[in-house]
Amino acid sequence: MLTRFRTVAGADRLVRIYLLLVTASAVLQAAAVIVLFPLFRALFGGDPVSAWPWVLLLVALIAVCWAVDIVSAHRGLDLGLGVMRQIQRRTPDAVLAWPAGPITDTTAADLRRLVSQGATEATSGVVLMIQPLITAVIYTFALGIGLLFIHVPAGLVTVVCGVLALAALWGSGRLEARADRQFEEASGEMDSRLFEFARAQPSLRTARQVGAGARLVDRAVADSRGRALRLLFWQIPGEFLYGLVIQAVLLGFGVVVWMGYDNGQLNPVTAATMVIVLLRVIEQITVVSEMSGGLGNLGRTIDLAAQVVTTEPVRPVPCPDHAPELRLSGVGVRFDDGTTGLRDVDLVAAPGTVTVVIGASGSGKTTLLRTLAGLTDPGAGRITLDGAPVGPAELRGAATAAFQRTVLNAGTLKENLLAVNPHLTTADLDRIAGDARLDPLLAAAPQGWGTPAGDLGARLSGGERQRVGIARALAKPARVLLVDEATSALDSASERAVVETVGRVRDDYTTVVVTHRPAMLAVADRVVVMSGGQIVEAGTPGELAAADGEYARLLRGWRDAATWRVR
Repeated sequence: MLTRFRTVAGADRLVRIYLLLVTASAVLQAAAVIVLFPLFRALFGGDPVSAWPWVLLLVALIAVCWAVDIVSAHRGLDLGLGVMRQIQRRTPDAVLAWPAGPITDTTAADLRRLVSQGATEATSGVVLMIQPLITAVIYTFALGIGLLFIHVPAGLVTVVCGVLALAALWGSGRLEARADRQFEEASGEMDSRLFEFARAQPSLRTARQVGAGARLVDRAVADSRGRALRLLFWQIPGEFLYGLVIQAVLLGFGVVVWMGYDNGQLNPVTAATMVIVLLRVIEQITVVSEMSGGLGNLGRTIDLAAQVVTTEPVRPVPCPDHAPELRLSGVGVRFDDGTTGLRDVDLVAAPGTVTVVIGASGSGKTTLLRTLAGLTDPGAGRITLDGAPVGPAELRGAATAAFQRTVLNAGTLKENLLAVNPHLTTADLDRIAGDARLDPLLAAAPQGWGTPAGDLGARLSGGERQRVGIARALAKPARVLLVDEATSALDSASERAVVETVGRVRDDYTTVVVTHRPAMLAVADRVVVMSGGQIVEAGTPGELAAADGEYARLLRGWRDAATWRVR
């Protein structure tokens, strides 16, 4: 854990100083205990006055140890605050570039806990857990080494006790880690089910299926409860291990001290002092025992924080200041499960044009758009902007996107746009509002741009939320505009507003739109039809309609669906 802690702290020199101070404190404590042997021999011998040098040495050791503890506590607090800052600063970048693929519900729950609680736990854990653990280990071994010069068997028993304590800590941690991981997964699943159930209330009530949603929640709660019981069950062996360690310490010390006293190797004063040593060893073992659960949680927090800190952040390349020619040649995407997302895709999108991509569900439309946005790395083929080859980093800088589900932060409308581009002026905001058809919303809202969007945009209607999403996409200084199913859940008025927005800004962008509704065809310069991850047709709307192929078939299906009525 210390290695990962050094990675998270990012301050090697401070970590080394801190570890040196904690080690020095532990050694000083052990030395103070060893001094008790000559001190007591002098006090209870024939010349008590000769004990003064040992008293002064004991006081000096205690004073120096106290001073070192104060300095190490301050350095530990500095380290903890540094860890907190690292977690809070690096987590957003790590989420954008998570190395293990899409973030699962469990990972999302872990990251939420890391930012909300884990950072604080790591800060306090440095002083309250890591320092006592290191102190206990160093103290026990240093004391064992010191005792070797007084009574070899007692020194060996002390060293063995340290080894047994570490083994018990490691063993109990391994036993609890698996059950704790399962409990966290169940908790994440329960969180997801509760949120889904809450968000789906209108649909469930309309369909009279509230009971079905509640059963899913009940199942997740029951699973979480069962795993919590298993977690408690696996904590029992850990406590048992520590009980064995303490019994072994008592028995071992008792045997060696009695044998030493019995055969004359230890005098009564030294034997009595051994009892004090025994109490200090048991105290250190008890400290480690009481921290075992907290150390396990801290270790998992540090593990996740280390993964966050070592994740290379996304660094978008500055975008061109004009709408570029976008060209794909033989682009292919293959997923980890072996399925194919794109196969030999060739596509040319000219500056100032709108390319509309259509096709059945699962045809590869969204994969294509995610590849153009730099969110999916193509395993084959070549993508160029104005003839220059580009990778995901360049695409993330050159492209801006509005997706099917717009998620806004809880701040104001203006803050949602400034989060994308903090350099927006009032004139920029006015222009974007006109292009995105936000004027009616801003005029109707008393606070204008200061209107709160609500958590995830909950204070806005679906159409308003989507228009703010379009505005946010236009706020980014990029010249490749990607729109993914932006009208799929909108009424006709909101859909027209989105279509008008695309038509209004088309000259400034190279635009690619994925849709399964015909409204966007009104502004299309070129239509691409996809099936099975491939482009099966491409051309102008008029050319494809005359060809009477897949495009014509999809168009007839849309028209039939538009005229369908319940009788």
